[in-house]
Amino acid sequence: MPVIYLTTADGFYKFTTNMKKILSGLLIFIGIAAKGQPVYSCKDTLNQPNTYQPCGKDYRPVCGCDNITYRNACAAQYWGGLTAWSVDNLVCGNFHFDFYPTAIDYFPAHFHVFMTNPGSIVLYIFDAYGRLQYEHLFYATYPNQLIPDDGGGSGWEIPVQNFPRGIYCVVVVANGEKQFLKFGKVTEP
Repeated sequence: MPVIYLTTADGFYKFTTNMKKILSGLLIFIGIAAKGQPVYSCKDTLNQPNTYQPCGKDYRPVCGCDNITYRNACAAQYWGGLTAWSVDNLVCGNFHFDFYPTAIDYFPAHFHVFMTNPGSIVLYIFDAYGRLQYEHLFYATYPNQLIPDDGGGSGWEIPVQNFPRGIYCVVVVANGEKQFLKFGKVTEP
């Protein structure tokens, strides 16, 4: 039976082959255990996200476990493919806005914004050349406020149906922070 000697300051330690296997197994186990907790995946690995799933127009924002805000729990489950999200009306970050639809024909667009802290919100719409086409100022007067406070219904109507056909950029500035979204006007007024 092979013998391995280890020299230390106190003397020699004798290891047999069996002890070597036990020690190697213990070191491997400690190495695996030291890597940390099991990884939790918030995405449903058996279900691919389905962005074509109809999830309605209701704006009841939820913060997904992937730290992305979705317009409602249905969108988090189907569009994001998630298994966990916050309860209704909680966003990831300081604010989130919803602009619906993003392909506009003869009807106005609808706008909601959810603010986690009181403050001012400015909505800008620019055309593809950077010219300001629309501007509106909103105020959040209390924490976790949905504007307009219609329970996630139709929202603030924006008369974009009167815009010429083209691509537009929505810029929302809330307490100095900016978020962007593009939309297309697909018909002439």
